[in-house]
Amino acid sequence: MATATLQELTAEVERLRQQNASLLAAKAAKLTIRGNPDTGTVSVFGINGRFPVSLYPDQWSAVFAAMDMIKTECKRDDIRHAAALSRDAKRAKVAASGNGASA
Repeated sequence: MATATLQELTAEVERLRQQNASLLAAKAAKLTIRGNPDTGTVSVFGINGRFPVSLYPDQWSAVFAAMDMIKTECKRDDIRHAAALSRDAKRAKVAASGNGASA
């Protein structure tokens, strides 16, 4: 059985780190959509952690109709700044709790 050199092991660790980052990014960017015939809702998973965003079709239509206003509002600097502060506060809370997982 061949013994790997330090250089080979370091290269393998780096390759695995890149692969892990790629898989995490793909998972984070993945949205899934499911309709529920029992409730009549359409749910989008992958936006809000493990909880879906579920709306009735007429509610989705209202969201789609307001899309230009929503995009404009999301581009406002004060909104983006507040969102960044909120994310930072959540990360600080997790770090303070002693849990090493990121928010």
